[in-house]
This record gives sequence, C-alpha cells and structure tokens, in this order.
Amino acid sequence: MARVDLNKKRAARSEAENTPHEVALGFDADGNEQVFLLKPRMPLEFTDTLAQGTTAQAVKLLLVDPGDWDRFLAAAPEDSDLLDITDAYGLDLPELSASAPSSTDGGPRRKRTSGPSTRSPSRKLATAPGPSGSVSSTT
Repeated sequence: MARVDLNKKRAARSEAENTPHEVALGFDADGNEQVFLLKPRMPLEFTDTLAQGTTAQAVKLLLVDPGDWDRFLAAAPEDSDLLDITDAYGLDLPELSASAPSSTDGGPRRKRTSGPSTRSPSRKLATAPGPSGSVSSTT
C-alpha cells in the first residue's frame, strides 16, 4: 500500500505558496483603501459551498480572518470580483448562473468561457448517411 505524506508535502511548499493573497476592495471612512487577506490556498470546501449556491459563505471561507466579513460585505463585492479572486487561485469558474445582466455603464466587460465540464446549451446535429452513403446532418 502506498503512503502519501501530505504533512511532509505541505511543509516542503515554498514560502510564496504560504503567503496570503491580498485583495484591495473599497475604502474606509478616512478614504484609505481596504485590504483583505485571503488564505494562500483554496479550502477544499470552497467549490462545494459555491456549487450549493451559497456564494457569500464560500467567499467567507477564503478570508484569513472571518471577522473581516462584515467589512468585506460593506465594500459591495460583485460577481466579477469573485471571478478575479478565483483567478488568484488558478480556478476558472464558468459564468455565474445568478449573475446580473452586463453593466451598461461603459466599463470594460469581462469575457469568460465555460470550463470543460460545462455542457453547451446548443442542440447537437444528428448525422446520418445520405443517399450516396456520405454523412449529412439532419435537424
């Protein structure tokens, strides 16, 4: 039987991999930028919590200090902010299903592509041999 020593592997990771991510979002009452520390590695339960539709709870799991949640929430994070945060972890989320319509304020739009596990909503064309034996598509 093989043994995988995750404790040893964790200890061997570089210091850079153990440094929290810094996220600047919003300003405090004095106009100073607010900075939040996120865990260096994404907790395993993050994607499960997100898949259950509890986005706020999933993001709360990322905070180094869960006590920062009220301040973070007061900064009014948006769906696109979550996409940027998950980019820091190397996780590419498909378009959020409950996201609001695209902004019309003239700001930049972020183009996202679905991951490999996302099914296409378009109908697939069936193929069948044509009269001459060649394959033709039918609808």
